[in-house]
Amino acid sequence: MPSPTFDNIGSVTVSNSTTAAIEFNSVTSAYDTLMIIASLRSLGSGTTDEYQLRFNNDAASNYPQNLSYFSSGTRVNTGLFTSDGLLGIQTTATGNTTDAFSNTSILITNYKTSNKTAMQVESSTFNQTAATLYHKFGNGYWNNTAVVTKIAITGGSNNYFAPNSTATLYGIKNT
Repeated sequence: MPSPTFDNIGSVTVSNSTTAAIEFNSVTSAYDTLMIIASLRSLGSGTTDEYQLRFNNDAASNYPQNLSYFSSGTRVNTGLFTSDGLLGIQTTATGNTTDAFSNTSILITNYKTSNKTAMQVESSTFNQTAATLYHKFGNGYWNNTAVVTKIAITGGSNNYFAPNSTATLYGIKNT
């Protein structure tokens, strides 16, 4: 059985309060699978915020998905729907505990072929003030046959990431 290897393709650290998207441009097709590991915080005024994943600047409703959302262990919402990006990237917002960041992992398969690109996302954040844990996970696909060359994490209620938010794109080879 092959042992997978992970290569750091690129990393983004937000340095100012006017960053509306974290982008990875010129995505290489040298890997079998891609993974993004992110630590995110929104400048939104609530306790949490939601961002989405988009490919090749596609903002059309081409992302069928299934999303589940839990708050302190209780399922709040789950469902099948189509959106203009893969949702489920839950972030801590500025109305939450100071300097708290969310944890997010995103797995992307079939990204370099004309097959539909499959995705899986899992995000967690904690509101220390209310002692509430938020957890989202979902899966879906990009209903497009183009090869993925650009990946963006975008959205949120005010569209800005907090400084020191980070995201790293890894390429995985099954060697």
